[in-house]
Amino acid sequence: MKSSLFTKIALIFLITMILAIGLTRIGFLVDERTGRRDSVVAEIAASTARDQTLVGPVLVIPYTRIIKTLKPNGKDETKLIEVEQRLAERAYLLPAELEVQASLNTEQVRRSLYYAVVFGSSITIKGRFAAEGQWLKPEANEQIIVGEPRLILGITDPRGILRAPVLTWGDQRIDFFAGRRRGQNA
Repeated sequence: MKSSLFTKIALIFLITMILAIGLTRIGFLVDERTGRRDSVVAEIAASTARDQTLVGPVLVIPYTRIIKTLKPNGKDETKLIEVEQRLAERAYLLPAELEVQASLNTEQVRRSLYYAVVFGSSITIKGRFAAEGQWLKPEANEQIIVGEPRLILGITDPRGILRAPVLTWGDQRIDFFAGRRRGQNA
């Protein structure tokens, strides 16, 4: 009877060990595949754009303010000379009206056994700027020279742009150009 009990316990222990080894191997396989899936998703993410944030549009209008004043000429207080001071400034205008239309689409990208979902969108932005020159009223002794305006539209990851964006200003089509980040020299 003792040997029968010992045989049963040994058999249960052997079956438990075999099952534990199988479970451990399955656990290693799951960990390996999870790691491979994560690396495939990271590889797909590296080949596409990350989260996108659009900033703008902002209309930037550079201008020079020329201020003319009369000052005494050195020692002779009765004679006045005209002194010209030039100040380079920029006006930043936000749209008075802004309409954004976006359509979102998804695409499954497959690498070997694994899939990742990549999001894309098509965005149309329409707006109207309403300044009418009210922000540039010269004083009696000054003149204002307006430079070439620029429309700025910021995007966090330009790799997400598949086609060159086009600006339609009135009836004129204008191409966008890659610009500089804030803080870089112009």
